Amino acid sequence: MASRRSERNKNKRTPSVDPLYEQDNSEDATLTEDDAPAEPHKKSKSSKRRRIVRNPAAQSTESKTRNAVQLELQVGRPDRGHIKGRRGHLKQMTEMPLDTLHEIFRDLEPIDLLHLSWASKSLRAIVMEKSARYIWEDAFERLYALNKPPPRCPEDLNLAQYTRFIFKKQCMACGIANGRWTSWSMRIRACWKCLTCDDCFMRYDSRVAKYDSCLLLIHAKDTYFCLRADYLEVSKERSSDMSAFYAQKMQLNEAKTLGTKAYEEWTKQCSDGRKEVLAQMRVERQTAILNKLAEIGWKESEIKDITQDNVTGNLASSMRAKKLTDSEWKGLQPTIVKHLEELKERHLAPKREAKLCERWQAFRLQFELWEKDQILESFWRPCAVDLAILEPFRSIIFTPSLEDGDFPLDKVDCVAQEWMRKRDDSVLSVLPQDIQTRFRNEHDTSKTSLQPLAFLQFNYDCFGPNTIAYVCEKRHSVWGGASHPKEYYEISNMLSRLKCSVRPWFWTSHHLKFSIKGSEVSKDVIRLFGLDEGTATLSQLNQCKKKFICLHCRSTGQVVGQGWLEMVQHEMHRHRDKADGPLEERWSEMTPEDEPQI
Repeated sequence: MASRRSERNKNKRTPSVDPLYEQDNSEDATLTEDDAPAEPHKKSKSSKRRRIVRNPAAQSTESKTRNAVQLELQVGRPDRGHIKGRRGHLKQMTEMPLDTLHEIFRDLEPIDLLHLSWASKSLRAIVMEKSARYIWEDAFERLYALNKPPPRCPEDLNLAQYTRFIFKKQCMACGIANGRWTSWSMRIRACWKCLTCDDCFMRYDSRVAKYDSCLLLIHAKDTYFCLRADYLEVSKERSSDMSAFYAQKMQLNEAKTLGTKAYEEWTKQCSDGRKEVLAQMRVERQTAILNKLAEIGWKESEIKDITQDNVTGNLASSMRAKKLTDSEWKGLQPTIVKHLEELKERHLAPKREAKLCERWQAFRLQFELWEKDQILESFWRPCAVDLAILEPFRSIIFTPSLEDGDFPLDKVDCVAQEWMRKRDDSVLSVLPQDIQTRFRNEHDTSKTSLQPLAFLQFNYDCFGPNTIAYVCEKRHSVWGGASHPKEYYEISNMLSRLKCSVRPWFWTSHHLKFSIKGSEVSKDVIRLFGLDEGTATLSQLNQCKKKFICLHCRSTGQVVGQGWLEMVQHEMHRHRDKADGPLEERWSEMTPEDEPQI
C-alpha cells in the first residue's frame, strides 16, 4: 500500500504556469515590458503568487492605466456563474499521471481547453503550464486546417486569450452573455450597455476626432467608440517630442489593425454557417411538429391548404431553433390545434357559404316543381322557407358542410302535408271550443278538416281583423324569436345571407288570436250578402260583386262602395262604439245612381 502511494506521489509533479498563458486579474498586478517569465519549477516565497502576462506589441514607453489593460487583454478566468457543482469532483482527474492527462487533452478543441482551465485551480495549472503549450498549438492547427479557418493568433495575445476573444460571446467588460460588438484591433468584445457607459468607453465626437489617428475604435450601430483610458492617455500626453509620440502610437495601432479584414471575413463565414445550422434546426423542428399533428389527424396537405402554404407563420414556436421535446409539445399542442381550427373555419367559411347557396337553390327548384302539381290555393300551401326549417331538410341545407343536397319530390310532399297538418292544429288551438269541435274529426280527433271560412277572423297585426287566408299567407320579415332556441337565430342569419326576406310561419304564429267581435261582424256581413254565415267560404264572398254604402258615413258626405271585407274592417275601426241597430239598417246596397256620387 505504501509503495503504491509513493508511486503515485512520484508521478505527481507541480506544473509550472507559462506567464504567456496566464493573466492576473488583481488590481495590484501591472504589465510592463520588463516583466520576465517565472521559473517553471520555482515556487515564490509568497503563499499567493501573482502571475502576469506580457504584451509583446506594447513595446513602448507609454504607460497604460490598469483598467484599460485588463479590459483589452482579459484572459479566460471565469465568473462565479461559470462554475457549478463541487470542485472536489475533479480531484480524481488531477491525481492522474500528467502524460495521461495530456493525451486526453490533445483531442480537445481550444474552447474546451479554455473551459477546462476554468474548472478548478489544479486543472488550470495543468492546462496553462508551459509543457501544455503544444496541446493548444495542436488544437489551433486543427482549426487552421478547416475549410473556414480563423485568422492566425496575433502576437500580442496568447492562445488562451485569443480563444476567449473569438469563441466566447460574453462581454469582456461586464460578463453579460451577449457581447455582440467586437473590434479586432482592440481585441475587445463588448455589449451595447458597456459601450454607452462612460466609465470604459467614449462615443466618437469632436473630442475624439482630434486624436483619430492615435486611437483604436470599435464600430457598433452606425457609431464608433474608443477606450476612455486611451483617450485620456493621448489627450494628456505632454512629452517634448509630441510628433514622435503620435508616430509611435500610429505605428502600434497599424500593427494591431493587421488581420482585420481576415477576421471580418471569418466572422461573416461563421455567421452564415450558424444561420444555416439554425435554419436546419428550424426545419427539423417544423417537421417534428407536423409529424405530431399528423398523429392527431391534421395532415400536412390540409395544413398547407388552410394556411395558404405559410406553415411556419401559423405554427406556434415552429421558428425556434431548438429540438422539439415531448414535454414541450404537450404545452404547445392546445395552442397550435386551436389556431389551426380557427384558420380552418376561416378558410372553409367562403366555400361553405357557396355550398349553402347551392343547396338552397336546389331545394327551391324542387319546391317549385312540387307547387306546380298542387290544386290548393296559394295561401293554403306552405312556402319554401316553411319546409326548409323542418327535418330532414334543415340538416341538409343549414348544416355547415361542403356536401351537396338531395331533395326528392316525394319527400317534399310528405313534409308539406305534415306542415299543413301542424298549421291547422295551430290555428284551431286559438278558436273557441265549439268551433274546434266542428272541425275535428268525430272518429279521429287528431285529424282536422279546417276550411277557409269567411267568418273566421283573427287579430294578427294592426290592420285586423284578418281572414284566415291572410294569417296563413302572411310571412313577417321581423319575428319574435325570444322564445326560440339558439339554432333558430343561426338559421335566421343564414336566411338573411341567402337574401330570403321572409321568415317561417311558425316563427310568428304565437301572435295569432281569434277575434270574437270580428267574427260576429263578419257573420252579419255574410248574411247581408245573402250567404250562410257558417259555411260561406272566402272564395264565395270574393266572387260576389255586390258593394254596400255605409248610411252613417253617407250622411256626412262620405260615399264609398265597399266589398265584404272592407265592410268588416269599416265596422270594426269606424263604428266600433257607435254601432246600434241591425246591420241591414246601417248599410244599403250601392245602386247605379250612387256611382256618380263616389
